[in-house]
Amino acid sequence: MRKRSLLLIILMALMPLTLHAQSQAQKQSAMSGREEKKTLRIFVENDSPVALKLIEAMREKAYEYGFQFTFVSNSSEPFEVRIVLTHGSGKAWDSLTTLPPGSVQFPVTYFYSSALAFTAQGRTLFTVAQSAPSLQSVIAAIAKETIKNLYSHYTAVKTPTPVNAADLANQPPRAVVEAATNSPNALQSLPAEPGIYYQKANHWIRLGETALANMKAKGVGKALLSFGLSGIRMTQVYNGAQSPLQIVEATPTFYVRGIAVSSTETALLRLARKSDHREILAGSTTAFQAQVGYRAQDICEVMVTQIAVDVIAITPKSALESGEYLLSFTTTGVNDGGYDFGVARNKK
Repeated sequence: MRKRSLLLIILMALMPLTLHAQSQAQKQSAMSGREEKKTLRIFVENDSPVALKLIEAMREKAYEYGFQFTFVSNSSEPFEVRIVLTHGSGKAWDSLTTLPPGSVQFPVTYFYSSALAFTAQGRTLFTVAQSAPSLQSVIAAIAKETIKNLYSHYTAVKTPTPVNAADLANQPPRAVVEAATNSPNALQSLPAEPGIYYQKANHWIRLGETALANMKAKGVGKALLSFGLSGIRMTQVYNGAQSPLQIVEATPTFYVRGIAVSSTETALLRLARKSDHREILAGSTTAFQAQVGYRAQDICEVMVTQIAVDVIAITPKSALESGEYLLSFTTTGVNDGGYDFGVARNKK
């Protein structure tokens, strides 16, 4: 009897420890389940660099839902989800009811975008649409909604083997593609995912988009005192006195994989370097006229060359001076950002 009582006391004493151990094991199991990455191969279809903005935004948001995305550069590669991206912009006149009759109204620019997602077999998964005052904001909203929907449809889209592998037979052999380029050795090691790349010291650097930090209106005081005769200058501001990517080449080549770019709208913009930021004049207005766009002296022309099925090379037409630059895919002065770098040429 005494031994039985002693045994019960020992069991009661050990029970909390056992329960605690079981609870910890369950928590660890649940955590490991949450930390398990959900992998998807995605093809984003669009005829402009806006597709790259969506890819970058989805990369940033992926971790929140435990996703690990692999983006393919064209439809001939195996993928599980195809996203067709559309976008545009418009203007609407300010219609505030509080404005007195006869007041000057200003046009408000807005951006809109939609993403239609399909399975590899062509079945429609979902459609998301957003609008916002800036392109960066609307793409961020589209990326967030797209990832939420992919999370909900993950089981439906996940397949053991992608379907589009058969389409590879219709593509030219790799050797044929490389023979058509001026730099076959470079393309052999170029990363397969869509993006903008620069080769430095025999390794590839994928450029991240540098978002517009601010728009400054300069000369407002003088414009008011002169009744608009002196004009107001609109300046785009980018954080940091210089880009993290500093190169020594006077005519660097950037490779764009999986994204269509316009040869007429692509340019290198020369940024003015300040103590804690970089800036460029993007427009001006006076009482008599308004100009939107970058100045000719701030635009460096480039050569845009198709060197492979899904690869475009961008090279400046003339040697770049030392300074800070922005690879931009629009020269209208309304872009939200670009891909920055600095040129630090060796002094002899």
